Amino acid sequence: MERLSKSELKRQHKQVEAAAKEITALNDTELTQLQLDKEIVEEIRLCRTLKGGALNRQVKYVAKLLNQGEIVTLLSQLALMKGSRLAENKAHHQAERLRDAIINEALDFRDSCLQEGETM
Repeated sequence: MERLSKSELKRQHKQVEAAAKEITALNDTELTQLQLDKEIVEEIRLCRTLKGGALNRQVKYVAKLLNQGEIVTLLSQLALMKGSRLAENKAHHQAERLRDAIINEALDFRDSCLQEGETM
């Protein structure tokens, strides 16, 4: 087994911390989908009540707890959830653009009808 450099270990730890920060932003239903240990879920819920430096320390602690478990599967589940959320946002924005186009078309038609009525 190849030994990882100190820089690589730091990069991996930063990645786990970023994942922990993302996980703390999830709601309860999304947390249950990740199937985490009860201890980790309680620590994540505690993060919701903290601010500032205490929150940063708690996120680091959650990252430490996550490192002890199966982090690879957790990261893949988190990526899937994030991807589905991005797809939902994309569909929502597309629906908004279509709605705006329909409204603009209806307003243009109304304006043209009003102008034709004035010329008669």
